Amino acid sequence: MLADREALFLRQGVVVIGTVRHIPDEDRLLLVIDLISTEALKTSEIEGESLDRDSVQSSLRRQFGLPGGGPRVAAAEHGISQMLADLYRCWHESLDDSMLFDWHTWRMNGHGVANDRRVPHACGPDANRVRPTGPAAGSL
Repeated sequence: MLADREALFLRQGVVVIGTVRHIPDEDRLLLVIDLISTEALKTSEIEGESLDRDSVQSSLRRQFGLPGGGPRVAAAEHGISQMLADLYRCWHESLDDSMLFDWHTWRMNGHGVANDRRVPHACGPDANRVRPTGPAAGSL
């Protein structure tokens, strides 16, 4: 049963990838923003948080350098948009402590995060920016 569902998922994924390749770049990016927005809303709903779809999409448009961002976006929508845009841009990178810390910081919007360790996160528009990291796992 699980194998059948997995096979269906893979077939449908191939159809989406094939379809997306034939969409013009700007329309493709709008589709990506729509898909990421849906993922952000579903993820947040699982965590008991309710986000505004328009705010998430506005923040994602900014993340991808598109015009049309509305008024100031709430911290929760901005944080998850940052995290998912980075995941989209850096899917090919190895997951490391720096990347996880960035995602956590963005998702939690930095509340209560204080430390003095810093390492670069090596992907996306801020690739060379040095960011703080949490304590080493062994010290916890």
